[in-house]
Amino acid sequence: MSTVQNLNSIQNFLNHLNYDNINLYPFNNDPLKVAIHVRNFTEIQVLTGEELLLWNVEREALRLQVNNRNIIHLATNDIWNLHLTDLQKNQFTDLADKANRINQDYVQASEDTLNRIYQIDLLQGANNPLGNHIFNGVAF
Repeated sequence: MSTVQNLNSIQNFLNHLNYDNINLYPFNNDPLKVAIHVRNFTEIQVLTGEELLLWNVEREALRLQVNNRNIIHLATNDIWNLHLTDLQKNQFTDLADKANRINQDYVQASEDTLNRIYQIDLLQGANNPLGNHIFNGVAF
């Protein structure tokens, strides 16, 4: 696709977007739900406000049957830089930051739990060899 065609495609996509949907904060602005979604359905390590906006643009692209990832990303960049107010950018970024903190706390809690499990050195009592093997493992 030539540069002119690409620019026309991006502009056409931007013209057909429902900006009411684009400006919505994902998961009704609930950072816990955003954090859970990031943990379970993405490979994102650190979420940004612009990535949250990308989710909205991707949803609109699906509605408009636009499948070109390059157009979607360029449109997201254009919306972020030219169409959103500073307040909107800050709200997307704040939601991402809150979700990141929740996920950092989740990872820390998981690591703490595993560390505590590894430190357990007490043998569990059992009345039979099978129970003893289940609770304490088998030595070969």
